[in-house]
Amino acid sequence: MAQKTNYLFLILLLFFISSSIVAKDANYKVTPENKSTVVDNATLVDANNILMFVTNHGNFGRDLSGMFGYDYGTWYPYTGDLNDYANHTIVANYSPLYAAGLWIGGKVDNQVRVSVSEYTSEFVPGPMLNNTFMADVPEFRVYKLYGDSLLSNPNQDFLDWPISQGAPLDESNNPKMRGDQMLWSVFNDADPAKHTNMASTLLGVEVQMTTIVDNTYNSSLFIEYKIYNKGTNIIDSCYIGHWSDPDLGSAGDDFTGCDTLNNIWYCYNSSDSDASYNSLGVAPPALGFKLLYGPMVPSNGDSAYFDGNYIADYKNLPMTAFNHYLGATDPDDPQSVFNYMKGLTKFGTPYMYNGNPVKYTLSGYPLTGQGDLDAFASDRRMMASTGPFTLAPGDSQFVMIRMSVAISTSNIGSVVTLKSRLNEPFNTPTDIDDDTPNELPSAFSLSQNYPNPFNPSTQIQFSIPSRSDVIVEVFNTLGQKVATLIDDNLSAGTHIVEWDASEVSTGVYFYKLTAGDFVQSKKMILLK
Repeated sequence: MAQKTNYLFLILLLFFISSSIVAKDANYKVTPENKSTVVDNATLVDANNILMFVTNHGNFGRDLSGMFGYDYGTWYPYTGDLNDYANHTIVANYSPLYAAGLWIGGKVDNQVRVSVSEYTSEFVPGPMLNNTFMADVPEFRVYKLYGDSLLSNPNQDFLDWPISQGAPLDESNNPKMRGDQMLWSVFNDADPAKHTNMASTLLGVEVQMTTIVDNTYNSSLFIEYKIYNKGTNIIDSCYIGHWSDPDLGSAGDDFTGCDTLNNIWYCYNSSDSDASYNSLGVAPPALGFKLLYGPMVPSNGDSAYFDGNYIADYKNLPMTAFNHYLGATDPDDPQSVFNYMKGLTKFGTPYMYNGNPVKYTLSGYPLTGQGDLDAFASDRRMMASTGPFTLAPGDSQFVMIRMSVAISTSNIGSVVTLKSRLNEPFNTPTDIDDDTPNELPSAFSLSQNYPNPFNPSTQIQFSIPSRSDVIVEVFNTLGQKVATLIDDNLSAGTHIVEWDASEVSTGVYFYKLTAGDFVQSKKMILLK
Protein backbone atom coordinates (compact mmCIF):
# COMPACT_ATOMS: atom_id res chain seq x y z
CA MET A 1 0.00 0.00 0.00
CA ALA A 2 2.86 2.41 0.81
CA GLN A 3 4.39 1.79 -2.62
CA LYS A 4 1.07 2.50 -4.34
CA THR A 5 0.59 5.67 -2.28
CA ASN A 6 4.06 6.86 -3.25
CA TYR A 7 3.28 6.13 -6.89
CA LEU A 8 0.06 8.15 -6.77
CA PHE A 9 1.91 10.97 -5.03
CA LEU A 10 4.54 10.96 -7.80
CA ILE A 11 1.85 11.18 -10.47
CA LEU A 12 0.22 14.12 -8.71
CA LEU A 13 3.60 15.78 -8.25
CA LEU A 14 4.44 15.35 -11.93
CA PHE A 15 1.07 16.84 -12.88
CA PHE A 16 1.67 19.82 -10.61
CA ILE A 17 5.19 20.38 -11.91
CA SER A 18 4.19 20.07 -15.57
CA SER A 19 1.33 22.51 -14.97
CA SER A 20 3.76 24.93 -13.38
CA ILE A 21 6.15 24.58 -16.29
CA VAL A 22 3.45 25.28 -18.86
CA ALA A 23 2.25 28.29 -16.91
CA LYS A 24 5.78 29.60 -16.59
CA ASP A 25 6.69 29.13 -20.25
CA ALA A 26 3.42 30.58 -21.47
CA ASN A 27 3.53 33.51 -19.11
CA TYR A 28 6.93 35.00 -19.84
CA LYS A 29 5.31 38.39 -20.42
CA VAL A 30 4.16 38.80 -16.83
CA THR A 31 3.75 42.13 -15.10
CA PRO A 32 6.92 42.54 -13.00
CA GLU A 33 6.60 43.11 -9.28
CA ASN A 34 8.97 46.08 -9.23
CA LYS A 35 8.28 49.03 -11.52
CA SER A 36 9.82 51.63 -9.21
CA THR A 37 11.86 54.34 -10.90
CA VAL A 38 14.33 54.10 -7.99
CA VAL A 39 14.89 50.33 -7.71
CA ASP A 40 17.34 49.52 -10.52
CA ASN A 41 16.11 46.55 -12.54
CA ALA A 42 17.27 47.81 -15.94
CA THR A 43 21.09 47.57 -15.94
CA LEU A 44 22.72 44.84 -18.02
CA VAL A 45 25.99 43.04 -18.56
CA ASP A 46 26.52 42.85 -22.32
CA ALA A 47 29.91 41.27 -22.97
CA ASN A 48 31.61 37.91 -23.41
CA ASN A 49 28.60 36.46 -25.32
CA ILE A 50 26.35 37.06 -22.28
CA LEU A 51 23.51 39.57 -21.93
CA MET A 52 22.14 39.61 -18.37
CA PHE A 53 20.27 41.88 -15.98
CA VAL A 54 21.99 42.82 -12.69
CA THR A 55 19.98 44.61 -9.99
CA ASN A 56 20.66 46.56 -6.80
CA HIS A 57 18.77 44.20 -4.47
CA GLY A 58 20.58 40.87 -4.74
CA ASN A 59 18.75 39.47 -7.77
CA PHE A 60 20.28 38.94 -11.20
CA GLY A 61 19.42 37.22 -14.45
CA ARG A 62 15.75 38.29 -14.58
CA ASP A 63 13.95 41.10 -16.45
CA LEU A 64 12.03 42.56 -13.50
CA SER A 65 11.60 45.92 -15.24
CA GLY A 66 9.72 44.42 -18.19
CA MET A 67 12.26 45.93 -20.59
CA PHE A 68 11.89 43.12 -23.11
CA GLY A 69 8.68 41.53 -21.83
CA TYR A 70 10.03 37.98 -21.50
CA ASP A 71 10.40 37.92 -17.67
CA TYR A 72 13.61 35.86 -17.86
CA GLY A 73 16.62 38.11 -18.31
CA THR A 74 19.72 36.19 -19.44
CA TRP A 75 20.67 35.44 -23.04
CA TYR A 76 23.45 33.24 -24.43
CA PRO A 77 25.00 33.28 -26.94
CA TYR A 78 24.55 37.02 -27.38
CA THR A 79 26.70 38.84 -29.92
CA GLY A 80 24.77 42.08 -30.39
CA ASP A 81 25.33 45.59 -29.10
CA LEU A 82 23.42 48.23 -27.18
CA ASN A 83 21.25 49.17 -30.15
CA ASP A 84 20.19 45.54 -30.58
CA TYR A 85 18.62 45.09 -27.21
CA ALA A 86 17.41 48.68 -27.00
CA ASN A 87 15.34 47.97 -30.11
CA HIS A 88 14.13 44.58 -28.82
CA THR A 89 15.94 42.65 -31.57
CA ILE A 90 17.34 40.07 -29.18
CA VAL A 91 16.27 36.54 -30.01
CA ALA A 92 13.74 35.22 -27.51
CA ASN A 93 14.18 31.88 -25.74
CA TYR A 94 17.97 31.64 -26.10
CA SER A 95 18.12 31.87 -22.33
CA PRO A 96 20.05 29.58 -19.96
CA LEU A 97 18.91 31.28 -16.74
CA TYR A 98 15.54 32.47 -15.44
CA ALA A 99 16.54 33.99 -12.08
CA ALA A 100 19.33 33.90 -9.49
CA GLY A 101 20.19 35.58 -6.21
CA LEU A 102 22.00 35.69 -2.90
CA TRP A 103 20.82 33.84 0.22
CA ILE A 104 22.16 34.47 3.73
CA GLY A 105 21.06 32.48 6.77
CA GLY A 106 22.09 32.07 10.38
CA LYS A 107 21.00 32.06 13.99
CA VAL A 108 20.56 34.98 16.39
CA ASP A 109 20.01 33.83 19.97
CA ASN A 110 19.22 30.38 18.55
CA GLN A 111 16.49 31.81 16.30
CA VAL A 112 16.86 31.02 12.60
CA ARG A 113 16.88 34.14 10.45
CA VAL A 114 17.32 34.36 6.69
CA SER A 115 17.43 36.94 3.94
CA VAL A 116 16.91 35.71 0.40
CA SER A 117 16.77 37.13 -3.09
CA GLU A 118 14.68 34.63 -4.98
CA TYR A 119 11.69 35.48 -7.19
CA THR A 120 11.13 38.37 -4.80
CA SER A 121 13.88 39.96 -2.73
CA GLU A 122 14.16 40.66 0.98
CA PHE A 123 16.97 43.13 0.32
CA VAL A 124 16.57 46.86 -0.39
CA PRO A 125 18.94 49.18 -2.26
CA GLY A 126 21.56 51.25 -0.48
CA PRO A 127 23.89 50.96 2.53
CA MET A 128 22.81 50.81 6.15
CA LEU A 129 23.01 53.76 8.55
CA ASN A 130 22.70 53.53 12.35
CA ASN A 131 21.86 49.83 12.21
CA THR A 132 18.99 50.24 9.77
CA PHE A 133 18.11 50.91 6.14
CA MET A 134 17.78 54.28 4.46
CA ALA A 135 14.99 55.56 2.22
CA ASP A 136 15.68 54.59 -1.38
CA VAL A 137 17.06 57.31 -3.65
CA PRO A 138 18.20 57.24 -7.32
CA GLU A 139 21.85 57.27 -6.17
CA PHE A 140 21.43 53.72 -4.82
CA ARG A 141 21.57 52.30 -8.35
CA VAL A 142 23.80 49.86 -10.20
CA TYR A 143 26.95 51.65 -11.39
CA LYS A 144 28.57 50.36 -14.57
CA LEU A 145 32.11 51.06 -15.75
CA TYR A 146 33.84 50.19 -19.02
CA GLY A 147 37.52 49.31 -19.33
CA ASP A 148 37.99 51.68 -22.28
CA SER A 149 36.05 54.61 -20.81
CA LEU A 150 37.81 55.65 -17.63
CA LEU A 151 39.78 58.85 -16.92
CA SER A 152 40.35 59.67 -20.57
CA ASN A 153 36.72 59.12 -21.54
CA PRO A 154 34.58 58.78 -18.42
CA ASN A 155 30.93 57.79 -18.52
CA GLN A 156 28.41 59.26 -16.08
CA ASP A 157 28.73 56.39 -13.61
CA PHE A 158 32.48 57.00 -13.45
CA LEU A 159 31.85 60.68 -12.69
CA ASP A 160 29.13 59.81 -10.13
CA TRP A 161 31.07 56.97 -8.50
CA PRO A 162 29.41 56.51 -5.05
CA ILE A 163 32.36 56.80 -2.68
CA SER A 164 30.04 57.55 0.24
CA GLN A 165 28.26 54.22 -0.33
CA GLY A 166 31.54 52.28 -0.10
CA ALA A 167 32.35 51.87 -3.80
CA PRO A 168 35.98 50.72 -4.28
CA LEU A 169 38.76 53.18 -5.13
CA ASP A 170 42.25 52.67 -6.54
CA GLU A 171 45.45 54.15 -5.08
CA SER A 172 44.71 57.46 -6.86
CA ASN A 173 41.20 57.65 -5.37
CA ASN A 174 39.59 56.96 -8.75
CA PRO A 175 36.96 54.25 -9.31
CA LYS A 176 38.70 50.90 -9.02
CA MET A 177 38.00 49.22 -12.33
CA ARG A 178 38.64 45.56 -13.17
CA GLY A 179 37.96 43.72 -16.41
CA ASP A 180 36.21 45.04 -19.51
CA GLN A 181 32.91 45.77 -17.74
CA MET A 182 32.29 46.15 -14.01
CA LEU A 183 28.97 46.69 -12.24
CA TRP A 184 28.74 47.69 -8.56
CA SER A 185 25.85 48.18 -6.14
CA VAL A 186 25.11 47.99 -2.41
CA PHE A 187 21.99 46.65 -0.68
CA ASN A 188 20.86 45.51 2.78
CA ASP A 189 18.23 43.39 4.52
CA ALA A 190 17.29 45.88 7.27
CA ASP A 191 13.79 46.85 6.09
CA PRO A 192 11.29 44.71 8.06
CA ALA A 193 8.59 45.42 5.47
CA LYS A 194 10.50 43.36 2.88
CA HIS A 195 10.64 40.22 5.03
CA THR A 196 7.26 38.90 3.96
CA ASN A 197 8.45 36.20 1.54
CA MET A 198 9.83 33.84 4.20
CA ALA A 199 8.40 35.68 7.25
CA SER A 200 11.88 35.99 8.74
CA THR A 201 13.29 38.50 11.21
CA LEU A 202 16.05 40.55 9.58
CA LEU A 203 19.73 39.76 10.04
CA GLY A 204 21.07 43.31 9.75
CA VAL A 205 23.57 42.74 6.93
CA GLU A 206 24.83 45.06 4.20
CA VAL A 207 26.10 43.58 0.93
CA GLN A 208 28.34 45.16 -1.70
CA MET A 209 28.01 43.28 -5.00
CA THR A 210 30.53 43.58 -7.83
CA THR A 211 30.00 41.90 -11.22
CA ILE A 212 33.09 41.71 -13.43
CA VAL A 213 33.32 40.68 -17.08
CA ASP A 214 36.84 40.10 -18.40
CA ASN A 215 37.02 39.02 -22.04
CA THR A 216 40.12 36.99 -21.18
CA TYR A 217 37.79 34.39 -19.68
CA ASN A 218 35.55 32.96 -22.38
CA SER A 219 31.76 33.25 -21.84
CA SER A 220 32.24 33.93 -18.14
CA LEU A 221 31.64 36.59 -15.53
CA PHE A 222 32.65 36.96 -11.88
CA ILE A 223 30.47 37.97 -8.94
CA GLU A 224 31.91 39.24 -5.66
CA TYR A 225 29.97 39.79 -2.44
CA LYS A 226 31.34 41.75 0.52
CA ILE A 227 29.01 41.10 3.43
CA TYR A 228 29.02 43.29 6.56
CA ASN A 229 27.20 42.79 9.85
CA LYS A 230 25.90 46.34 10.33
CA GLY A 231 23.41 45.33 13.04
CA THR A 232 23.81 44.69 16.75
CA ASN A 233 23.43 40.89 16.85
CA ILE A 234 25.98 38.10 16.67
CA ILE A 235 25.02 35.81 13.78
CA ASP A 236 26.28 32.30 14.39
CA SER A 237 25.93 29.15 12.29
CA CYS A 238 25.95 31.54 9.33
CA TYR A 239 25.79 30.29 5.73
CA ILE A 240 26.00 32.05 2.37
CA GLY A 241 24.09 30.49 -0.49
CA HIS A 242 23.90 31.06 -4.22
CA TRP A 243 20.43 30.18 -5.50
CA SER A 244 19.33 29.92 -9.13
CA ASP A 245 16.44 28.79 -11.29
CA PRO A 246 18.20 27.76 -14.52
CA ASP A 247 16.06 27.24 -17.60
CA LEU A 248 18.15 26.04 -20.53
CA GLY A 249 15.80 27.26 -23.23
CA SER A 250 12.73 25.17 -22.42
CA ALA A 251 12.28 25.02 -18.67
CA GLY A 252 11.02 21.51 -18.03
CA ASP A 253 13.76 19.24 -19.42
CA ASP A 254 16.79 20.09 -17.29
CA PHE A 255 19.21 18.12 -15.11
CA THR A 256 21.52 19.48 -12.39
CA GLY A 257 24.75 18.28 -10.80
CA CYS A 258 27.84 19.26 -8.84
CA ASP A 259 31.57 18.64 -8.68
CA THR A 260 32.59 18.58 -5.03
CA LEU A 261 36.35 18.51 -5.69
CA ASN A 262 36.25 21.70 -7.75
CA ASN A 263 33.46 23.62 -5.94
CA ILE A 264 31.29 23.59 -9.09
CA TRP A 265 27.53 23.26 -9.54
CA TYR A 266 25.73 23.26 -12.87
CA CYS A 267 22.62 22.65 -14.97
CA TYR A 268 22.49 20.78 -18.29
CA ASN A 269 19.80 19.58 -20.64
CA SER A 270 18.45 16.05 -20.24
CA SER A 271 19.02 15.30 -23.95
CA ASP A 272 20.59 16.76 -27.08
CA SER A 273 17.20 18.16 -28.07
CA ASP A 274 15.84 21.50 -26.92
CA ALA A 275 13.46 23.39 -29.18
CA SER A 276 14.89 26.80 -28.31
CA TYR A 277 18.54 26.02 -28.96
CA ASN A 278 18.02 23.47 -31.73
CA SER A 279 16.51 26.30 -33.78
CA LEU A 280 19.99 27.85 -33.65
CA GLY A 281 21.44 24.64 -35.04
CA VAL A 282 23.32 23.88 -31.81
CA ALA A 283 22.98 21.53 -28.85
CA PRO A 284 21.60 23.02 -25.62
CA PRO A 285 24.15 24.74 -23.38
CA ALA A 286 25.25 23.99 -19.84
CA LEU A 287 25.23 26.73 -17.20
CA GLY A 288 27.40 26.55 -14.11
CA PHE A 289 29.04 28.32 -11.20
CA LYS A 290 32.27 27.84 -9.29
CA LEU A 291 33.01 29.05 -5.77
CA LEU A 292 36.45 30.60 -6.12
CA TYR A 293 36.68 31.94 -2.56
CA GLY A 294 34.31 31.23 0.29
CA PRO A 295 34.06 33.00 3.65
CA MET A 296 37.14 32.82 5.84
CA VAL A 297 37.48 31.03 9.18
CA PRO A 298 40.45 30.76 11.57
CA SER A 299 43.07 28.18 10.58
CA ASN A 300 46.63 28.36 11.93
CA GLY A 301 49.30 28.30 9.26
CA ASP A 302 46.92 28.91 6.38
CA SER A 303 46.12 32.06 4.41
CA ALA A 304 42.71 33.27 3.22
CA TYR A 305 41.90 35.52 0.29
CA PHE A 306 39.74 38.54 1.09
CA ASP A 307 39.02 41.17 -1.56
CA GLY A 308 42.52 41.64 -2.93
CA ASN A 309 44.47 40.71 0.21
CA TYR A 310 45.64 37.59 1.97
CA ILE A 311 44.92 37.15 5.68
CA ALA A 312 47.32 34.96 7.67
CA ASP A 313 46.05 32.15 9.90
CA TYR A 314 42.69 31.94 8.13
CA LYS A 315 41.38 29.78 5.31
CA ASN A 316 38.56 30.14 2.76
CA LEU A 317 35.70 27.71 3.20
CA PRO A 318 34.82 25.56 0.17
CA MET A 319 31.34 24.70 -1.07
CA THR A 320 29.89 22.80 1.89
CA ALA A 321 26.55 21.70 0.39
CA PHE A 322 24.70 21.46 -2.90
CA ASN A 323 21.06 20.66 -3.36
CA HIS A 324 18.47 20.72 -6.09
CA TYR A 325 14.72 20.73 -5.87
CA LEU A 326 11.55 21.09 -7.91
CA GLY A 327 9.04 23.90 -8.09
CA ALA A 328 6.74 21.98 -5.75
CA THR A 329 9.33 22.11 -2.96
CA ASP A 330 10.38 25.77 -2.91
CA PRO A 331 11.14 26.86 0.69
CA ASP A 332 8.43 28.88 2.38
CA ASP A 333 9.77 29.71 5.86
CA PRO A 334 13.14 30.50 7.51
CA GLN A 335 13.73 26.96 8.73
CA SER A 336 13.21 25.37 5.30
CA VAL A 337 15.61 27.92 3.76
CA PHE A 338 18.16 27.15 6.47
CA ASN A 339 17.73 23.41 5.94
CA TYR A 340 18.55 23.77 2.25
CA MET A 341 21.61 25.89 3.06
CA LYS A 342 22.92 23.19 5.41
CA GLY A 343 22.56 20.51 2.73
CA LEU A 344 19.34 18.96 4.05
CA THR A 345 15.92 18.54 2.50
CA LYS A 346 13.29 21.23 2.94
CA PHE A 347 12.01 19.34 5.99
CA GLY A 348 15.39 18.98 7.69
CA THR A 349 16.03 15.32 6.87
CA PRO A 350 19.27 14.25 5.15
CA TYR A 351 19.45 13.40 1.47
CA MET A 352 20.29 9.74 0.99
CA TYR A 353 22.42 8.09 -1.68
CA ASN A 354 23.12 4.35 -1.62
CA GLY A 355 21.82 4.26 1.94
CA ASN A 356 24.14 7.02 3.17
CA PRO A 357 23.34 10.64 4.09
CA VAL A 358 24.96 13.21 1.76
CA LYS A 359 25.19 17.00 1.75
CA TYR A 360 26.02 17.12 -1.95
CA THR A 361 23.32 15.74 -4.23
CA LEU A 362 23.97 14.59 -7.80
CA SER A 363 27.77 14.55 -7.49
CA GLY A 364 28.29 11.94 -10.23
CA TYR A 365 29.93 12.69 -13.56
CA PRO A 366 27.57 12.74 -16.58
CA LEU A 367 30.40 11.96 -19.04
CA THR A 368 31.09 8.54 -17.54
CA GLY A 369 27.55 7.91 -16.31
CA GLN A 370 28.91 6.97 -12.89
CA GLY A 371 27.85 8.10 -9.44
CA ASP A 372 24.81 10.03 -8.24
CA LEU A 373 23.26 11.42 -11.44
CA ASP A 374 20.05 13.30 -12.14
CA ALA A 375 17.46 11.10 -13.81
CA PHE A 376 14.28 13.13 -13.56
CA ALA A 377 14.11 15.98 -16.09
CA SER A 378 12.14 18.91 -14.74
CA ASP A 379 12.09 22.65 -14.03
CA ARG A 380 15.01 22.63 -11.58
CA ARG A 381 16.18 25.00 -8.87
CA MET A 382 19.69 24.57 -7.48
CA MET A 383 21.77 26.09 -4.72
CA ALA A 384 25.30 25.77 -3.41
CA SER A 385 26.16 27.05 0.03
CA THR A 386 29.23 27.60 2.18
CA GLY A 387 29.53 27.77 5.95
CA PRO A 388 29.18 27.75 8.87
CA PHE A 389 30.93 30.77 10.34
CA THR A 390 30.20 33.48 12.90
CA LEU A 391 29.49 37.06 11.85
CA ALA A 392 29.74 39.42 14.81
CA PRO A 393 28.72 43.11 14.68
CA GLY A 394 31.33 44.95 12.61
CA ASP A 395 32.63 41.76 10.98
CA SER A 396 32.79 41.29 7.22
CA GLN A 397 33.07 38.36 4.83
CA PHE A 398 33.98 37.99 1.17
CA VAL A 399 32.73 35.50 -1.43
CA MET A 400 33.75 35.26 -5.09
CA ILE A 401 31.91 33.15 -7.68
CA ARG A 402 32.54 32.48 -11.36
CA MET A 403 29.60 31.94 -13.73
CA SER A 404 30.09 30.37 -17.16
CA VAL A 405 27.98 29.09 -20.04
CA ALA A 406 29.15 26.61 -22.68
CA ILE A 407 27.79 24.95 -25.82
CA SER A 408 29.31 21.84 -27.40
CA THR A 409 28.03 19.21 -29.84
CA SER A 410 25.85 17.41 -27.28
CA ASN A 411 24.25 17.99 -23.90
CA ILE A 412 27.01 16.00 -22.15
CA GLY A 413 29.67 17.70 -24.27
CA SER A 414 28.37 21.04 -23.03
CA VAL A 415 28.95 19.86 -19.43
CA VAL A 416 32.52 18.82 -20.22
CA THR A 417 33.26 22.16 -21.91
CA LEU A 418 31.62 24.06 -19.06
CA LYS A 419 33.67 22.35 -16.36
CA SER A 420 36.86 22.90 -18.33
CA ARG A 421 35.95 26.57 -18.65
CA LEU A 422 35.19 26.98 -14.95
CA ASN A 423 38.50 25.31 -14.07
CA GLU A 424 40.61 27.53 -16.33
CA PRO A 425 43.49 29.22 -14.44
CA PHE A 426 42.31 32.44 -12.88
CA ASN A 427 44.54 35.39 -11.98
CA THR A 428 43.41 36.43 -8.51
CA PRO A 429 43.38 40.23 -8.18
CA THR A 430 45.55 41.58 -5.35
CA ASP A 431 46.24 45.04 -3.99
CA ILE A 432 50.01 44.46 -3.60
CA ASP A 433 52.38 46.34 -5.89
CA ASP A 434 55.95 47.61 -5.89
CA ASP A 435 55.24 51.13 -4.62
CA THR A 436 53.45 50.13 -1.41
CA PRO A 437 56.24 48.90 0.90
CA ASN A 438 54.01 49.08 3.97
CA GLU A 439 51.90 46.27 2.51
CA LEU A 440 54.82 43.97 1.66
CA PRO A 441 55.40 40.76 3.61
CA SER A 442 58.08 40.84 6.28
CA ALA A 443 59.36 37.30 5.72
CA PHE A 444 59.50 34.44 3.24
CA SER A 445 56.55 32.07 3.50
CA LEU A 446 54.91 29.23 1.62
CA SER A 447 51.19 28.59 2.16
CA GLN A 448 49.24 25.37 1.87
CA ASN A 449 47.87 24.90 -1.63
CA TYR A 450 44.14 25.49 -2.20
CA PRO A 451 42.03 23.55 -2.81
CA ASN A 452 43.58 20.47 -1.24
CA PRO A 453 42.78 17.71 -2.16
CA PHE A 454 42.24 18.95 -5.72
CA ASN A 455 41.34 17.89 -9.26
CA PRO A 456 42.76 18.86 -11.68
CA SER A 457 44.20 22.23 -10.66
CA THR A 458 45.27 23.97 -7.46
CA GLN A 459 46.79 27.31 -6.45
CA ILE A 460 50.04 27.75 -4.55
CA GLN A 461 50.64 31.03 -2.73
CA PHE A 462 53.98 32.29 -1.44
CA SER A 463 55.37 35.56 -0.12
CA ILE A 464 58.82 37.14 -0.52
CA PRO A 465 59.89 40.29 1.38
CA SER A 466 62.37 41.49 -1.30
CA ARG A 467 63.09 40.91 -4.98
CA SER A 468 64.47 37.39 -5.34
CA ASP A 469 65.26 34.58 -7.74
CA VAL A 470 62.32 32.22 -7.24
CA ILE A 471 61.84 28.58 -8.20
CA VAL A 472 58.62 26.66 -7.53
CA GLU A 473 58.77 22.96 -8.38
CA VAL A 474 56.55 19.89 -7.96
CA PHE A 475 57.86 16.42 -7.08
CA ASN A 476 56.30 12.98 -6.75
CA THR A 477 56.83 10.67 -3.78
CA LEU A 478 59.93 9.16 -5.45
CA GLY A 479 61.57 12.58 -5.48
CA GLN A 480 61.22 12.93 -9.25
CA LYS A 481 60.44 16.41 -10.51
CA VAL A 482 57.18 16.49 -12.46
CA ALA A 483 56.80 20.25 -13.05
CA THR A 484 58.59 23.57 -12.75
CA LEU A 485 55.95 26.21 -12.15
CA ILE A 486 58.19 29.27 -11.73
CA ASP A 487 61.87 29.94 -12.45
CA ASP A 488 62.16 33.71 -12.51
CA ASN A 489 63.26 36.85 -10.69
CA LEU A 490 60.19 38.24 -8.89
CA SER A 491 59.44 41.47 -7.07
CA ALA A 492 58.58 41.59 -3.37
CA GLY A 493 55.01 40.69 -2.52
CA THR A 494 52.57 37.81 -2.35
CA HIS A 495 52.35 35.67 -5.48
CA ILE A 496 50.12 32.82 -6.65
CA VAL A 497 50.91 30.13 -9.19
CA GLU A 498 48.46 27.56 -10.55
CA TRP A 499 49.33 23.92 -11.19
CA ASP A 500 47.22 21.99 -13.69
CA ALA A 501 47.76 18.32 -12.88
CA SER A 502 45.70 16.93 -15.75
CA GLU A 503 48.66 14.98 -17.15
CA VAL A 504 49.67 13.17 -13.96
CA SER A 505 47.99 10.43 -11.94
CA THR A 506 46.21 10.47 -8.58
CA GLY A 507 48.55 10.58 -5.61
CA VAL A 508 50.61 12.61 -3.14
CA TYR A 509 52.89 15.33 -4.48
CA PHE A 510 55.25 17.84 -2.91
CA TYR A 511 55.77 21.42 -3.97
CA LYS A 512 58.96 23.30 -3.08
CA LEU A 513 59.72 27.01 -2.94
CA THR A 514 63.34 28.13 -3.34
CA ALA A 515 63.89 31.88 -2.95
CA GLY A 516 67.48 32.92 -2.22
CA ASP A 517 68.52 30.95 0.86
CA PHE A 518 64.91 30.14 1.78
CA VAL A 519 63.72 26.62 0.96
CA GLN A 520 60.40 25.09 2.06
CA SER A 521 58.22 22.21 0.88
CA LYS A 522 54.62 21.17 1.50
CA LYS A 523 52.48 18.15 0.63
CA MET A 524 49.36 18.14 -1.57
CA ILE A 525 46.95 15.45 -2.71
CA LEU A 526 45.57 14.97 -6.23
CA LEU A 527 42.32 12.97 -6.36
CA LYS A 528 40.88 12.06 -9.75
